[in-house]
Amino acid sequence: MIHKTDIKISIIILFCLICKLSFSQDSTNISVRMMHYMKLNEYKKLHGNLTKEDSLSLKFQDLDTLVLLTKDKLPNSIKVPYEQRDSIFLDLYTDVVFNKNKSTENIKMKYWKEDIKLFFDKSVDKDLKKELLEFAKSISSKIDSLTIYEVKERTASNFFIYEINENSDYKFEPRIKKWNGSGYYINWDGRQRLYQCNLEINRMQLFNKKLLHNKVKQTFFKALGQFYVIEKLDCTSLFSNCYKGSNQISSIDVELLKYHYSYGICKGTNLETFEEQHRIAQELLKKANYRLEYYYND
Repeated sequence: MIHKTDIKISIIILFCLICKLSFSQDSTNISVRMMHYMKLNEYKKLHGNLTKEDSLSLKFQDLDTLVLLTKDKLPNSIKVPYEQRDSIFLDLYTDVVFNKNKSTENIKMKYWKEDIKLFFDKSVDKDLKKELLEFAKSISSKIDSLTIYEVKERTASNFFIYEINENSDYKFEPRIKKWNGSGYYINWDGRQRLYQCNLEINRMQLFNKKLLHNKVKQTFFKALGQFYVIEKLDCTSLFSNCYKGSNQISSIDVELLKYHYSYGICKGTNLETFEEQHRIAQELLKKANYRLEYYYND
């Protein structure tokens, strides 16, 4: 005999784009009803005041008032599974992205949404240019949502690289601070999306060729997310404040960068929001049969 079970899946759409699905299954013939909810304050931001029909279907959960969404009010979004990581990894990530243990500023996660289009000024040493292009290509091949390539016209670029040396002392970007061999100045929009970077190589500050090349690669890498260097990683990591160079990008560098460009986390948040989202997610994942997803409208 087949028992038919009616399963109700409640999908709660939050402002931070997390969706929660809870369900149970205990028979071979299952009827599924999906019900989508949104927090009341977030619903009002998107749709205005409640209708009489909305008021009749309110739900209360964890001190929040939830509104049942009709089909015409469901977001037209891409959904991506939440990417779970352990506390050790997240501790490293918050340090390199938010400068967690050193800064009191309200730093927000920044990332490149569009392709990174490199343009090298003629002042850049040919060997260094070749090495940096190979480095960029290696990074791009490892990160699905990060594409980096060279363009032939500066006007078509969004990442300009130039060099100060004995033959060329023109400083294209005066806002770049006096770094030891290399520095950058970067712009972002209101959604924390990086869209323009100028990277300066100063051969007059660092004369050792190998050290300079390593410094430039680390500076370039930092500009992929306005990252910070930390003391917790060894000197083979580009995120380390003692980086000595390596023939390959370290595995932890790849994992941190992959995570940063994963859509299994919410983009453009500050540290407080990031940690709160993960705290809630970890609590939910301890319970049986919970699944978390992010919804992206763009």
